[in-house]
Amino acid sequence: MKKITLKSVATEAKLLLIGIPVFIWTLVPIYHMFIFTISSKDSATSGRLWPKEPTLQNFDFVFHQKHFTLTTSGCKWAIRC
Repeated sequence: MKKITLKSVATEAKLLLIGIPVFIWTLVPIYHMFIFTISSKDSATSGRLWPKEPTLQNFDFVFHQKHFTLTTSGCKWAIRC
């Protein structure tokens, strides 16, 4: 069994002080993307941590290509014109 020294404890503490902010830095954008996917168009920027009425309607827009930029007149984008 290895002896626990002050140096090893300090090394672990330094790694945790670096690792925890990196972990939070990684999870915050993922959380925001998830909240935007389950929020309605109007409530996506309401400032709430969780939407009042979560919905999966945004996935319907994506999978059935119903978004307003895909259905505008003219072919501005190179998407199935």
